Amino acid sequence: MKGSVRRWLASIRQHKNFHANPRLIAWLQNPFFSQINKHSVAGGVFIGLFCAFIPLPAQMPLAAIMAIIFRVNGLIAMIGTWVSNPFTFPPLIYVAYHIGALLIGEKPHADFETVESGVKLLPYLGPIFLGSLCLGMGSAISGYLLVRILWRLSVIRQWKLRRAGRRLLKKIVPSNTFHKNNSI
Repeated sequence: MKGSVRRWLASIRQHKNFHANPRLIAWLQNPFFSQINKHSVAGGVFIGLFCAFIPLPAQMPLAAIMAIIFRVNGLIAMIGTWVSNPFTFPPLIYVAYHIGALLIGEKPHADFETVESGVKLLPYLGPIFLGSLCLGMGSAISGYLLVRILWRLSVIRQWKLRRAGRRLLKKIVPSNTFHKNNSI
């Protein structure tokens, strides 16, 4: 897992358009983009998923700033914001409104589906923001825990493979044979 992400980052850095923008080079060579460890990846997923559910237009810059502040992988944080996109945003807002309305204690309005202008949306903003906050925290915590669990399972798998390789090596090359050939 770790090697494939590093290869992907290296391929981005070697792309022909990458070298055309010196600011982009300096920004992506910042260590906060290249940290690949359990904490930075899980934290990046947490921040990315949390920012994805914030109903504001500047989700990616917010995720990058939060990643720098909390010293987690910024690239993963910004990619995590892609959960909300033009295709998923309307259903996310709809679900956020219903969750927020239920938490406030209001009955969700049936005419929410027919809101067309921003003026008609004003009474719904409170429940939308509360529901978005709950969806963001829930998905961020779930994503964080999932990354930590998958990372741990990957480490355990690597340990088992390494142990099996050592056992196989011991069967192939007995330890006393190795010492006889390399004795001084």
